[in-house]
Amino acid sequence: MNIKRILIILLFFIAFDINLSFAKNYTYFGSQDERLKELYDKANSLMTIREEDEADLKFKYSEIYDVSEKKAEEIYKAEGVYNLEREKLNKEKIKENYYKAIELLEEAHKINPKQIQVIGLLCGCYDFVENNEMLLKYAKKGLLFAQNYISKDNIGRFYNYIVSYYLNNKDYEKALQYAKLVLINKPYYTIEYTSIAYCYYQLGKYDEAMDYYEKAGNNEMVNKVREKYKKNKPAFKHLSNAINYEFANDNEMAAKEYRKILEYEPENVIGLVRTAGYEANKKNYKEAVELGEKSLALLNKVENKKYDYLYNFIYANVLTKSYNELEDFEKSASYFKLYLIATHTADANIELNNGNYSQALAYYKTAIEKDIDVDVVPYNYCAYDGIINLLFDMEKYSEMKEYIQKAIKICKRENNKDKLNYYTYKAGYYYYGIKDYDNALKYYNIAYEREKDKNLKNAYLLAIVSIYMALQNLDKAIETLEECKRLVNNGANDLFDIESKIIEFNARLDKNSDLNNYYNHFNKGKELYNKKLLKEAINEFDKALKFVPQQLEAIFMLSACLIDTEQYEDSSDLCFEGFLLSKQTHDYRFLESFSYWLACYYYDKKDYRSALSYNNQALKQNPSVDYFCLYAHCIRNLGDYDKAIEWYEKCITLDPDNKAKYMSFMVLCLEEKKKKTNED
Repeated sequence: MNIKRILIILLFFIAFDINLSFAKNYTYFGSQDERLKELYDKANSLMTIREEDEADLKFKYSEIYDVSEKKAEEIYKAEGVYNLEREKLNKEKIKENYYKAIELLEEAHKINPKQIQVIGLLCGCYDFVENNEMLLKYAKKGLLFAQNYISKDNIGRFYNYIVSYYLNNKDYEKALQYAKLVLINKPYYTIEYTSIAYCYYQLGKYDEAMDYYEKAGNNEMVNKVREKYKKNKPAFKHLSNAINYEFANDNEMAAKEYRKILEYEPENVIGLVRTAGYEANKKNYKEAVELGEKSLALLNKVENKKYDYLYNFIYANVLTKSYNELEDFEKSASYFKLYLIATHTADANIELNNGNYSQALAYYKTAIEKDIDVDVVPYNYCAYDGIINLLFDMEKYSEMKEYIQKAIKICKRENNKDKLNYYTYKAGYYYYGIKDYDNALKYYNIAYEREKDKNLKNAYLLAIVSIYMALQNLDKAIETLEECKRLVNNGANDLFDIESKIIEFNARLDKNSDLNNYYNHFNKGKELYNKKLLKEAINEFDKALKFVPQQLEAIFMLSACLIDTEQYEDSSDLCFEGFLLSKQTHDYRFLESFSYWLACYYYDKKDYRSALSYNNQALKQNPSVDYFCLYAHCIRNLGDYDKAIEWYEKCITLDPDNKAKYMSFMVLCLEEKKKKTNED
């Protein structure tokens, strides 16, 4: 089976697995039809039979050779026959199953033409049986529904099927374009790195191909591309040699190879950084400083951002060390502080990617605290950006304003006009958060007018669109989106998939569209919720979700209503759906609430381990005293009394006004511990 087909099949099965947990939950998927569910499940069973077929194949060859199945597999893998036979089986038997699945899914599609999961499986089936025309037809149909539903996960999913269509037709430019749109909508969907790498490889862009194969963890393809690259680029050949010498601990030869890189490419970042390190090791500190400072200047360029990981090495191993040996202790101390800033910011980014907001915020703030009397570098701005964005998400607007003012002060001190304009935009972001839309629009417009970079202008325009949406001025929103489209046509990156946004907003203007109906019911539900008319609000949120499924805002609001009306069983099911969807889409706005609500539900059910698990997720988002207290309650009920007392003490530290309450829990711990000891 060639690389392209392996790639396409892999993409399909992973896309299928990602959505499988939601595929059988039809509560808010636009259909309660039992016949549709039956057809869907039958088709799904036919598609999963591939695992049994593969097992049959192993058994067949173990009989022929009179060896174990494992040994038979080894023989045929070694001879290249096993994979050939498996491919033959795919064509002869599995394809037959997929054709049967298509018949069932087409019937299900007639019952409910808007059922996204059915459309998605149809795309996968038609891709597998290599019917490109039908693949594209259903991919476009699914994409349109997903855009109307504003379901970013499904938008990415159907873009992925369009990628498969263009890969099948060997149109790698188009496939690359749509693969990037997949990642815009599903940034966590790392399997797409493989298709992007494959496209770059086919287009002869080997640097980019290696970058994406490395991200995908495909070392075999990285080596294959590297070998092909060596023939065309001498500097790369020396880089490969240098890496091999370093693995062999031959630092002298590695240093020579890095020097040779600089003969071909004097501004090769890796060559400069590694040569600087070797010069520092050889105690040639003046040359190390010269090379290190030159490296920093290059690392600050936008095109070299992929080498950000080298900052730590330059700060600690080259400049801190070399300036110290040259007795320039002030500069040595400054670079050591920059090293600490870089380290803490990197830690913050890791926590942020894992959805641990409170820990990420703590690391970012630590990075800022280390920034005392130090020249500003990208890491400082990165930390400020991280803090400001997190505080916005956590709705801590006063503190957010404080950090914006600090960042602006640094920009003025450093005469950094580009970043100053960026924080002007962030000021608009602050006013948007506190719903002062006039001031938000004012600062967004200032940032847009001053900005020269087309991509940032595009971003600022989309922020202006959000204001018009908040003001319910859809005409101005679409007018602004058309300006975004003009920027894209003039060379700006289509960072936001402008065409889909225009489709979305036009749908909102259409009184008969699902999207318009969704917002009508959702907004009415919010009004009723604010008036404490909870039963009526539940009805409106329920209607909204039937028009547009998988909307976290509506799931969150409906969950809150159900909890307030003590419908705990229904609320727990919905919270679990919201929890999974938050994780799946990496949209963590409501993850803290879903986690805490589920923790409380399981605590009431006396399932303390489940309660503890969900409560820990809430704690990662925000170290609230309520979560500390629930943690203590759980471990007390699990019999760990000493640890429970420690956590009640933490509650007193966070909430000293309620010390008496936590003290009573601690007394209860001691009594229960004593009783258990006596029983034992």
